[in-house]
Amino acid sequence: MPEPLKAGSKPEKVNDFTEGRIACVRAQLGRIDRMLLTETDPQRLDRLASANAKLSDLERVMSGRPLPGQLRPRASKSLKSDPSDVVPE
Repeated sequence: MPEPLKAGSKPEKVNDFTEGRIACVRAQLGRIDRMLLTETDPQRLDRLASANAKLSDLERVMSGRPLPGQLRPRASKSLKSDPSDVVPE
């Protein structure tokens, strides 16, 4: 069984299934965004917001982006900060 990806790591080979799945999730996110703009029922708004949060998290993981605050700068001896010094935990 393949090991799951860690946050911030990219799969070595993204296959057609993964690319298609990301595209479907992004399309669904767009659809939910449009529905949120027109909905007035509080219960449906809550459900749409919950679905949006779940799909956004799924899209973030599938795209290989880490959560905010998960990348820590390496300890460096120089005083200037270099963006390449950032490493995932």
